[in-house]
Amino acid sequence: MARTKTMLPPKPGKENLLISLNKKNVNEALAGVHKAGGYTGFLGDGNIVKKPDYEAPPETLTASDKARKKAIADLLMAVIEPVQLSSKSTIEMDRRSLLNKIKKQSLDELRRFLPTRVKHLPTENLQADQLPEDEKAEIQDAYKEISP
Repeated sequence: MARTKTMLPPKPGKENLLISLNKKNVNEALAGVHKAGGYTGFLGDGNIVKKPDYEAPPETLTASDKARKKAIADLLMAVIEPVQLSSKSTIEMDRRSLLNKIKKQSLDELRRFLPTRVKHLPTENLQADQLPEDEKAEIQDAYKEISP
């Protein structure tokens, strides 16, 4: 006797599933779910990325602000000991990650790491060798509190 390909009927109670058992591909199955009100997101039309609700305006800096930002970044790189990224990361990798993080931040965000007295120092005096140890410790503590 020859075998014929037959499909078994669905098990009892499976008639009202959100995704029908006889759909051929994912898009057909998800289209039915969307209509059923179960899933209201992405339905396979491409990679859709939502824009954030708030976007920071682009930073416009004067020459003195750019010099101040560079001086603060250099100070932070000299003072801050970066956290270890993973058990396999090297010190150089951790420093590179810290440098990339600092470069991406705006001047106002960089100022948050500095203690009050250091914020008001002239740009020429923002050097790690001119700061006392307690202010360096404050900078390190602020970095640990603020950064994720």
